[in-house]
Parts: sequence; structure tokens; C-alpha cells
Amino acid sequence: HQGNAENFSLGLNQYDLIVSFQVIEHLYNPGSMLDNVKAHLKPGGIFLVTTPNLSGVGARLMKDRWPGYRDDHVSLKHKQNWDNLIESHGFSSLYSGSTFFSGVPILNRFPLGIINWLLLLVFGSLRWSQGESYVGVFKSNH
Repeated sequence: HQGNAENFSLGLNQYDLIVSFQVIEHLYNPGSMLDNVKAHLKPGGIFLVTTPNLSGVGARLMKDRWPGYRDDHVSLKHKQNWDNLIESHGFSSLYSGSTFFSGVPILNRFPLGIINWLLLLVFGSLRWSQGESYVGVFKSNH
């Protein structure tokens, strides 16, 4: 299926899990997507989301040179802002964290890059706000 994540229709209350990897930052109205995701999930269904993280070390150190700043990233937010927005649309947080340092070029090159990628491979993300990508796992409250 190809379409807009703000207004897709694939059958209401049918899904146990909906995953959004690096999509929500492209939407002018991410709240519409969240309402739509909730409507498609079964009661207690899970929503997993990742998006570039304005709270991360890369965003803070690199400022306007940070790779997360792109013309098509129209809804960038800090980790806490994503948590608040998603919870305000009827979800409860099961996990909230961020990845490691792939947004800082020097930390992404050999040999430091090996450490960064091993951390990512082993842990995926941690319950902290300093990493490159926000990672959230939420349960629908309906």
C-alpha cells in the first residue's frame, strides 16, 4: 500500500502492532497519524516509533549541520515532546529512549564507529534522551 500516514485506512481495530520507522517527522500533523494508528490498533495494541531526536548529542553539537535537519523533516521534536504528544493521543508509554551517536560524523567513522555500531547492535537503545534517534514503544489505551 502506498499512501499518507496521516489518513491511511486498512481496517479499524485489527492490528496488534503498528511500527513507524523514521516516518512521523515527515508529517505536518503527526497527531493525525497518532489518532489513525490508535484507531487501527486492537485494544491494548502496541505502537513502536522511531524518529530523529532533537535532544541528542549530534543535534546539539552539530547545530544546523546535523543530518536530521532536512527540508522534508517538518516535525522534529525533543524526546520529551514526542512522549507527551503520543501520550496525549491515548497511548501509555512502555518504553522511551534513544539510540547512540550515529549523528556525530567523527563518532561514526572507524575506529570509533565500531564502538557506536556495537552499542547499537547489542542494546538497540537506552532509556536516555541523548541519542541520535528517539525510540518509543506505546500501548493503546482503548
